[in-house]
Amino acid sequence: MFVVIQIYKKSAVFFFLTQLFFKLSLHFPEEPKKKLGTTQAELKESKKTIKICKKRIKKSASEEVDEETAVVALQTIRGYKFREFVVRIASGLRARLKECGSRSIVKILEVLNEAFGNRLFDKIPCHQTIEDWCEKIGLDMYVNAKNEYKEQPYVSLHDESISVGKQKLYVHMAVPSDCVGRPLTLADVDIVDMAVSPSWDSKSVTSQIMKTSRQIGHSTEYSVIDNAYNLRNACTAAGIAFHRDISHTFGTFLKKHFAEDEGFKSFTKTMESRRLSLHLTENAVLLPPKQRAIARFMNCFSWVEWAQRIDSMYDGLNDGQKTAFSFVRENKPLVSELYAIMECVKYVETECKNKGLSLGLARCLKERIDSDLIGAEGATERMQKMGHDMKEYLNEECRHLKSEDDVHIISSDVIESGFGVFKSTKSPDKLAGITKHVLVLPFSLKATSKEARITFDFKKALENVHYADLKEWADLNLYGNPAMERREIFRKTS
Repeated sequence: MFVVIQIYKKSAVFFFLTQLFFKLSLHFPEEPKKKLGTTQAELKESKKTIKICKKRIKKSASEEVDEETAVVALQTIRGYKFREFVVRIASGLRARLKECGSRSIVKILEVLNEAFGNRLFDKIPCHQTIEDWCEKIGLDMYVNAKNEYKEQPYVSLHDESISVGKQKLYVHMAVPSDCVGRPLTLADVDIVDMAVSPSWDSKSVTSQIMKTSRQIGHSTEYSVIDNAYNLRNACTAAGIAFHRDISHTFGTFLKKHFAEDEGFKSFTKTMESRRLSLHLTENAVLLPPKQRAIARFMNCFSWVEWAQRIDSMYDGLNDGQKTAFSFVRENKPLVSELYAIMECVKYVETECKNKGLSLGLARCLKERIDSDLIGAEGATERMQKMGHDMKEYLNEECRHLKSEDDVHIISSDVIESGFGVFKSTKSPDKLAGITKHVLVLPFSLKATSKEARITFDFKKALENVHYADLKEWADLNLYGNPAMERREIFRKTS
């Protein structure tokens, strides 16, 4: 009886709820329901359309890339039997792989062609053809670089310290004057003048500077040079303000205070002799780095840091190591003095190279010099003299700044890096002298930039430059090839 009553109650409740929902449904019209269903259907249809459009966009993009690649691969160059695709690969390898010669590039192309079943290239260019391509591309960049600065202010960097045999290479680089606030890279600069001579005095350098200014159409805002007197006198004669490179100048200061010191000479001599005598022993793992033969004071930080680390870990060395490097502990005052100077010099140089010289930065750097060198606890006389020289240098260079917002480049490291590129690509035979191969240098500098490599028009460059242009440039700017003269002399006498 109790179960029946419960079922009856539940049935009554179900009936009541059913009647209630029925009455409520009468108050809602059918049209909103239909609209809701229509909206959901349209949303599904829109999603399907979007998916289809995305697939079409991806497909069209891939087709465009394929078409562009096909154009580059099949595009011919007027007057050449090789397609642009081959020129891009061969010349790009020559410019970027600086230690790899043209003959090695030929082997690389052969390996690539064999990997693709000899269907990648119709024919492999010879090493001389690759060299000619790179020289033509470099000459095209060299000529067009001057046109880029006709309408914008620029800063010049000069140097003539590269010697090959009896020939010296003079290079004039230009960089936009607003390229400050970061270290310069090889891709930032353009070579606007190159010439070869047995020697470069101030008059010949002045002549080159004036010639470049006429070709560009206006003079440079200022120049950055090393401390060579011929370059300084040339800039003065041409009426151009110049900054002394900070690394060369600080190296000159170090040389002035330490080069003739007997303790310094004895320490560096002992360090070099130990490096040579211990390189085949068990103590070779702690050998000092090699010292530079030229411009030693420009980059002495590596062995100063080594000496400081050996001194700090000396008590933990074994007996054999202590005996081998006891000269470091014996010269601890000299090592500590050099290390303190090195830390301050590195900080000042890094700040100037990264940010550029400004009046505000100069004030901060002079305060740092006061605290680290001049007024430091236990500062030696040489530390104080070095600090005063550094502050005087900053004061002199700030005279070229016209306002608080003015920022100048005072480092020529980028031109030294460019010379390094030339050294790695030139012939090891000094008798060959400086040949027209030097024209590869502008191309090698720009090839460090991915954007420049992609956007450069190889086809246009090779169509614009001919062999007669290479010969004309060589006749005007090169000094001669001693190797060819030697060959001619032997030919006549044989």
